[in-house]
Amino acid sequence: MNKHLLHCKSTSPVPRRSIWRNQKGEAAVSFGLVLPVLLLLSFGILEFALALMDRQQASEALRIFTRSVAISLSSEDLSGISSDSSTTCSYTFLAVECSNGSSISRWTNLISGFNEAQAIFPRLTTSNVVLIFEPTGLSPDEDDDAIMALVTVQFQNLSYEAKVFSFYNGLIEKILFPTISNSLVLGG
Repeated sequence: MNKHLLHCKSTSPVPRRSIWRNQKGEAAVSFGLVLPVLLLLSFGILEFALALMDRQQASEALRIFTRSVAISLSSEDLSGISSDSSTTCSYTFLAVECSNGSSISRWTNLISGFNEAQAIFPRLTTSNVVLIFEPTGLSPDEDDDAIMALVTVQFQNLSYEAKVFSFYNGLIEKILFPTISNSLVLGG
């Protein structure tokens, strides 16, 4: 082997080109462009999760109020309700106002159920509540004049006020929920 060739070879390492040095800030610029999109997506997922949780609370409040209506009203309380057609009633703390000139005699029993529902879903107001009584064609054994009704409770016009996106003007301010309903047959 030629000593001259061995001697000419340099023992110093070959200078390596750094990947980062050739970029000259391109990664930082790319990250700066992608970061707002990632943050908006993350906050959107968070806002959607909060809205779903709110909707679940409204559904649970509806379940509790429907159960309370079914337990607290008996067929005697519905003696003023038409046994031929469905009757829609709106509920307030002062009275239950029904279509067809119908009435419910002991509507004050509904207040405790409404208070329980409002404890779960605080934004619930009486203007959101609609009661629909439909005759089932059944009556308790002892009294043929009394009706057993299917009561449907609806929560209408519920909405979720945006918390995360409220900082962005005009992006999302309110998410409206569809009408949710629950039905039970009133006991005799």
